[in-house]
Amino acid sequence: CRLTRMDVDPALRACRASLRELNLSSNQIARLEGFPALPELRVLDLTNNRLESLAGIDEGAPALTRLLVSRNALRTLHALGVPRADAKPWTLEHLDARDNALKSFADIAAGLGAVTSLK
Repeated sequence: CRLTRMDVDPALRACRASLRELNLSSNQIARLEGFPALPELRVLDLTNNRLESLAGIDEGAPALTRLLVSRNALRTLHALGVPRADAKPWTLEHLDARDNALKSFADIAAGLGAVTSLK
């Protein structure tokens, strides 16, 4: 399957309240627009897509502890440095953002106090 948009599959809707891990790697996802609300999601793998931004991730996956976004086209991780939509702090412990077009992590430093593994 080659996803190009975050259309919500009926099967995903049925389990979204309890889903803890989601692997969307190696698709052609360019935006997280329309990302479904997954309140229990802890691990999200978006490796090898076409993402330029993580805008919207705070609404769809506020409880992430592990985020894999390597091999994308990310220029900024600003979405992780601003308060989440629910105003709670991020609980992200592991962030893999290798092989992107990132220039700096300065804009997210305040939001990632819990990160113990950064790649």
